[in-house]
Amino acid sequence: MTRTLRLFLLCSVAAACGDDGKTTASDTTSSTGSATAETTDVPGTPTTGDSTGSTGESTTNATVPGTTDASTTEPGTSVGTGTDTDTETMTDATTGAGISWAEVIYPNVIAPNCDCHTQGAGGLTMTDGVDSYMNLVGVASTEAPSFNRVAPGEPVDSYLLAKIEGVAGDPPYSGTPSQMPLGGPPLSPEFIALIEEWIVTGAAP
Repeated sequence: MTRTLRLFLLCSVAAACGDDGKTTASDTTSSTGSATAETTDVPGTPTTGDSTGSTGESTTNATVPGTTDASTTEPGTSVGTGTDTDTETMTDATTGAGISWAEVIYPNVIAPNCDCHTQGAGGLTMTDGVDSYMNLVGVASTEAPSFNRVAPGEPVDSYLLAKIEGVAGDPPYSGTPSQMPLGGPPLSPEFIALIEEWIVTGAAP
C-alpha cells in the first residue's frame, strides 16, 4: 500500500514537470512560425511594387546642359532671319526703292556733273541737296512752262528727265534742245535710269 502510494506521487510529480519545464516539438514549430510571420513585414520597408511605382513617378525628361527645349523661346528673341543693312542700302541705290535726292541723287550724280547750275544757269540754281530740290520738284520749267522740272511719279511730264536724255527739243516739250549737262559728256545710262526711278517712286527729298 505504501509502495503504491509512492509510485502514484512520483508519476504526479513527473507529469507536473512535463507541463511546466519542457516544450514539445509542435509548440516549437508554432512559436517559430509566429516569429517568422511577425518579422516578415518590417515597418517602413517598401514593397517591390511600391518601389517600382516610386521610380516611375520620379522619372523626368532630362535636358542636356547648355541646350534649350525646342518649344522654348529665349526672352527677347524672335524667330526669323536678319537683313544686312549695307545690302539694303545698295539695293535702294540701284533699284530706286526709297531713293533720296539729298542723300543719293545730288551728291552722286548732280554735284559731280552739273556744276554750271551752281551759278544759276538757265534760271535753275542747284548749290546743294536742299535748294536744288526746292527749285526742281513741282516748279515749272523756264524753257517749257507747261511742264514742271520734276513731276513726282510722272517721268514723262518731268522736263529735267527730257533735258538729261537729250529730247527736250522734241514734242511734246518743244524746249531748248541742248542736252544737260551743257558743255560736258552726257550722263551715263545708269545715272539717267537712277534719276528716272527717283521720279517714278515719288521724288523723295
